Amino acid sequence: MLRLLKNIYLRIGFHTAASGTLLHGVHARLLKMFHLFFPPPPPVARQIEIRAGIPLTRPLWSKKSDGYTAYVEGTDSGYIYWDVHKLSDRVVFDIDRAVAKMEVKGIALIFFMGLGDYIFTTPLLTALWHKFPGIPLHAFISTATDKNNSALIKDLIIHNPHIDHIHFYDGQRTEDSVQDWRNYDYTEALKKVPEQFLAIPLFYGYDTSVRHRVYSLFDTFSLARTAHVLPPEIHLSAVPATSVSLFFQRIMSALHNGGRGIVFVQLDARSTSYVYPYIDVIVDRLVDLGFVVISVTPLTTNKENRVFVVDFTQFKIIDSIHLLKMLADAAGEKIALLTVTSVFGSVSAGLGIRNVQMWHADDEMMPTMWYPVHHVIARRDYPALPQESITVAPPSEYEINSSGLVDYRADFVVDVFLKVVGL
Repeated sequence: MLRLLKNIYLRIGFHTAASGTLLHGVHARLLKMFHLFFPPPPPVARQIEIRAGIPLTRPLWSKKSDGYTAYVEGTDSGYIYWDVHKLSDRVVFDIDRAVAKMEVKGIALIFFMGLGDYIFTTPLLTALWHKFPGIPLHAFISTATDKNNSALIKDLIIHNPHIDHIHFYDGQRTEDSVQDWRNYDYTEALKKVPEQFLAIPLFYGYDTSVRHRVYSLFDTFSLARTAHVLPPEIHLSAVPATSVSLFFQRIMSALHNGGRGIVFVQLDARSTSYVYPYIDVIVDRLVDLGFVVISVTPLTTNKENRVFVVDFTQFKIIDSIHLLKMLADAAGEKIALLTVTSVFGSVSAGLGIRNVQMWHADDEMMPTMWYPVHHVIARRDYPALPQESITVAPPSEYEINSSGLVDYRADFVVDVFLKVVGL
């Protein structure tokens, strides 16, 4: 009967009346009277069971929706639930709440991100390890390489002392994840989660209200923020590969034979498929100024004994990071980075090495990944950054390419680099 009356009412169309009209006032009064006699039921959160071997449905995120707030929960029967409430676009995992309700045998952290993004999570992993002693942390790593994920995460996370076990799963990008990265398909990971483990995808806030990526991660996992943003942690093997040691010796020999300093260059980015078009011009000028240059981006220029190109058919990405750490330990203030927006932004922050970054994409979220060792070249101002940490390029010093990305003039970039690093 109620459904019939509702359908008749909706057909009349009072509910569509514009605000401030007589019909809208009638509708509001009728709705209030109806709820007085038939109060609406309280909203029920969707519950997604996260237990190994059971088919799961992931919540879909839409930029057009009001978003969600998620809570990790447990029940007396030992099942793990992820309650999703349509409240806001922020995600909150209340692990304390789950641990208080049931025996939690471990936490399964599901990764689907780039290598640099993983490095930003390292302070969080350390904080979780300290807050929940005795609860193992398992990492689930997607084997796919796409615009959401880099399979290279495994080469670094394997050395993280706070991760007790690593699992791999077949993740994949979906049409929905093109619109919102959180919609990545990690169903295969959920199927592998051991019983009584909390299964938690590595989400974080991604909007202009976020002050810093690390703070956002701490907020997401209900951890207290630290007084200052913690730098990333770089975990490497105790002994570098032999090829790394030999490469290191060659570079240091070039530095000792009259080198002005070392410039480590990465001028391409996986996530945006960007390659800086004037890299050879920049390298040639740096070498002419007396620098020893190491590039992880392919070059055509060849300045003998002063240019070293990292060949990724022989080196892993972790080898290049290990090499950079060894050079920083040996050269001290005589080394700096020149990069686009790339993995080496987080690496340089973790190693404490000065890095002049060309922000080749106009992205409001870039300041959330800034650290004091970074100096930014951008085509516009970012008020969230300290004024001394950004150089705004005048329109004459850059072009917008066919992909909508920014190509800065080589001479301008080198001039800014020299002014900032002072080598």
